[in-house]
Amino acid sequence: MTEQATNSQKGKSGILASVRASVGALSLAGEPGQREKAWKLWQDRFERATRWMAVTNDDKLDLLLLVGGEELQKLIQTLPEQPTDYKSHIEKLDHHFKANRNNTLELYKLFNTEWSPDMYFADFETKCREQALHCDFPITLDNAIIMLTVVKTDNNELRSEIIRKNGDLKSVRETAKSFEVAREGRRMMKGGDTVHSQAKDDPEVKRVTRPGRYGMRSKGLDQTAGRAQAQGRPGCTKCGNEAHGGRNVCPATGRRCLKCGRLNHFARMCNKASNEGRDKQANSVEREQEPNTYCVSQEEESLEEVYLYQLKEGNSQNPTVTLNINGIPFSLHLDTQADVTVITEKHYGKLQATCTLQPTGVAIRSYSGEGKGPVLPLLGKFAATLTRGEKEIAEPVYVVKGQGDTALLSRQAAERMGLVEYHLDLTLSTPSPVMGESRQSTVDLIEEYQDVFSGLGKLKGVKVKLHVDPDAKGAGQKQRRISLPLKDKFDQILNKWEDMDIIEDVGDEPTDWCSNVVLTPKKTERTSGQG
Repeated sequence: MTEQATNSQKGKSGILASVRASVGALSLAGEPGQREKAWKLWQDRFERATRWMAVTNDDKLDLLLLVGGEELQKLIQTLPEQPTDYKSHIEKLDHHFKANRNNTLELYKLFNTEWSPDMYFADFETKCREQALHCDFPITLDNAIIMLTVVKTDNNELRSEIIRKNGDLKSVRETAKSFEVAREGRRMMKGGDTVHSQAKDDPEVKRVTRPGRYGMRSKGLDQTAGRAQAQGRPGCTKCGNEAHGGRNVCPATGRRCLKCGRLNHFARMCNKASNEGRDKQANSVEREQEPNTYCVSQEEESLEEVYLYQLKEGNSQNPTVTLNINGIPFSLHLDTQADVTVITEKHYGKLQATCTLQPTGVAIRSYSGEGKGPVLPLLGKFAATLTRGEKEIAEPVYVVKGQGDTALLSRQAAERMGLVEYHLDLTLSTPSPVMGESRQSTVDLIEEYQDVFSGLGKLKGVKVKLHVDPDAKGAGQKQRRISLPLKDKFDQILNKWEDMDIIEDVGDEPTDWCSNVVLTPKKTERTSGQG
């Protein structure tokens, strides 16, 4: 080999190394829209690098195959018609990525571009223009109607079907019509609609009423309860309706009170004060229960519980981070105290075309300095791909019912994406002087007033009024016989409590209320239900 050929070969090797270092291999991960975006960015870097180094078109083709990586080489081999030169290679690849792109989905992403509160308009415009690179313009009137249908419809199945077909307005019209026919058919098959007419030949006075959930006509709970009370009939203390057969037919069974958060009664029958702390901690979540809400009851302690320390509107001290969930950008609060990644129903409206919601048995509670709050109602969870820059992880995302704007990124996800680092070797553990003084003052108070902080403790000379419903009727339970081996010991306990002035003998005076005594032998002196 001559010296000139050797120098030429060294020059090509240097160009190959330089282009490979500045451009890198092409990654085809993600959905079609993401792959097209990656191809456009990679192609732009490749063209700039080869133009700067004055590479000819013949050498460009070799560099394209050598630098592009294994994924690009396999893709070129599977093209229907094998290109022969560099220009035809680029045209075939452009056509391949564009043909596999779903324009309806890309337009949907464009119209749902998120504008976070702290974002400048210039940054928002840049995000819109970046997403618009994957959309076909100009948008015709038919395309505008299609996008309005996809964005505005509340039927998730219809939205997914329109995006899947990616057709014209005629296709959308036929799809919507088929869903309407199916909806009417389901309504007719239920057989629950009854048409009442006040005049046979007058269609204007006809109305449709449906039976209520438990066989009662849906006339409104307040109206039914008010009529029962006016007629002097006893009403159910859980739902407020007329007395019914039992708890298994009560419409309040399994429903959550919107006032106190407890189960099995409606808010208008609740006798507890409104829990202001609960509203403050979860004011971005709607508390109304709906049939498609997976809400875990507070009594189900066997289920896994996770906590959220910040799920409220307003200015948060937690930093925000912008990342893509299934290819759609979102702004999430970086909360290192959140056990799971959570978004609201409002956010899920932008994602429902890219994922399927699954039920979950996890109970999510809000938490603050006041303690743990009630279980938050969940719509479900879905498996998501979170991307930010070169980082990509798989993360389950939970959807909380409500239209709030707060979304939280879990501690584990933040660590895996490299957003949070812990430097435990730099932390110091020192006692707080304020807490030390507080503990010492508490000890001094207890020692100074031992007569108050020791013994049983009684409140003397204070007249207390017990608030009892004046309409409540007294109940007297039958006496439970005490077994002979326990009678002496029971008498000793009563005498002891009477000597300590805990209880007193009322003699044979009549009383409206009387509970029987349940005597259970225990290690400590305990009885229940003294009447």
